[in-house]
Amino acid sequence: MLKIQSGNRSRVLVPALFFCVTAAGVAQPAIDFSYAGYGGGGVSAPVAPAVISVRPSGADDTELLQGALDHVSALAPRADGFRGAVSLRPGRYRVTGRLEMRTSGVVLRGSGNATIVAAGKGRRTLIEIGNAADPAIGTPVRIVDETVPAGGRMLTLESAGGLKPGDRIVITRPSTAEWIAALKMRGLPGNYANQRLDWAPGSRNLVWDRTVTEVDAGRNQVTVDAPVTTALERRYGGGTVTLATGLPMAHAGIENLTLESEFDAANPRDEEHSWIAVALDRVEDAWRRGGAALRRLRGSGWTARSACDRRSLPQRASRVRTGRIPASKLSGGRPAGAGSPVLERTGDERFRRRAAGGRSQRISGFNSFRRARPERVF
Repeated sequence: MLKIQSGNRSRVLVPALFFCVTAAGVAQPAIDFSYAGYGGGGVSAPVAPAVISVRPSGADDTELLQGALDHVSALAPRADGFRGAVSLRPGRYRVTGRLEMRTSGVVLRGSGNATIVAAGKGRRTLIEIGNAADPAIGTPVRIVDETVPAGGRMLTLESAGGLKPGDRIVITRPSTAEWIAALKMRGLPGNYANQRLDWAPGSRNLVWDRTVTEVDAGRNQVTVDAPVTTALERRYGGGTVTLATGLPMAHAGIENLTLESEFDAANPRDEEHSWIAVALDRVEDAWRRGGAALRRLRGSGWTARSACDRRSLPQRASRVRTGRIPASKLSGGRPAGAGSPVLERTGDERFRRRAAGGRSQRISGFNSFRRARPERVF
């Protein structure tokens, strides 16, 4: 156990679970990181059986790979929820467009030196995983607690009527004018600061996708499966809970693949090429396992885009040894990192802020690093 003193407050650090302790010795819950990762934490990503195998054509393989993914997506899911894996034989697969994985239970797996190359020009994502549309939601119900602390899982609502364990909900913390003013994020100095830097109300809302685990109808209280990561304070607008209908896409993996992007070798600041290797959007329980070394991509290798991206696990990724940073400009927010709930057993070499959230990312979840080591970061 580690205890850090700062002013009249100290912080006690224990494995996975963090507390803030006041001078009076009162422990306030912070964030329990054990909920992060595949299956809600502590669950190993499964191994799906291969049901189709492809080999590189030597030409544009976009249709070949997308057709194989679509074939597996059309199969009936097994009892464990998986449809199967597309197995890529060794070699280099050129993709001039984008690959999409929009169905639960599908895995894209390489063998040997299988490499997918984002060919040609164009700022794009190489592989997108997740539903194409947001889930339908109901009418927002106001949270009436004076404060729900960061790390809290219990919410008191105006009415908990109709909610039951197992319901999926969306928790929203609004970015109100009062909150922005308290952070002094208005009236910033600099040229055109009102256009470039100042925050506008509603522009920094935080959203969490959660599942109800308990309902106390008498107290209008609900408990959710994972903590909120920022305090909900009534004086700054509190928050709302909205019932979501429909299941998210789940159980998708990228395994043993190297992902690259072509770029202009004569221009180390070239940005007219693929920017992101894998993007998660409206998906939970996704993983990356094995190789998946990222080369010459501008910024994010594994990027979560929305509050519906939960419990992803990029793990055991090969160290990047390109001897260079990704091809891009060296400016704020350029080679930024991935928003991933858990990064396990990874090593990144000469990557600028590789695994830290970029300034454009507003993901409300937390990033957890387990047995990960950055090297030569700048």
